[in-house]
Amino acid sequence: MFTPSPGLIARGRVTLNDVGLEGVKIYRRFSAYPPELIAVTDANGNYESAFIPIPGDEMVTIEAELAGYIFDPPYYYWRHYHSHEETTCDFAAVSRP
Repeated sequence: MFTPSPGLIARGRVTLNDVGLEGVKIYRRFSAYPPELIAVTDANGNYESAFIPIPGDEMVTIEAELAGYIFDPPYYYWRHYHSHEETTCDFAAVSRP
């Protein structure tokens, strides 16, 4: 029986007024490590990371960044257990005032 390696694939869509937003950088962060760029949104606002190995239990944050915008939600944060996980993290962009 095949058991996938423990880790994570993150995917989702970033929108501005319900339209996909291109060029948004998507970062993942583990509890005690600096952020790492895992994807950039395409012309339709979609992204998908490559497989991210996670050797054990870890607190994971996924966040979006693009100059001139803030995002709702500001980030996703959860505990990843020793398993294979595929998760969807969508963001809505709002222009900074």
